[in-house]
Amino acid sequence: MVIMSMKTYEETLYLNNVYSKLAQAENEIRSQNTVDARRSLQELRGKYGI
Repeated sequence: MVIMSMKTYEETLYLNNVYSKLAQAENEIRSQNTVDARRSLQELRGKYGI
């Protein structure tokens, strides 16, 4: 049994979430499943007239 404060538990959950998202991003980069950020923002601005 492990006993920890609620703050520590929430921080641990947060860090696990961050690490999971980083791993997912790394996998997407390896599989070349990415898009150019500038081009994407330009398309969004054009779509919404910004």
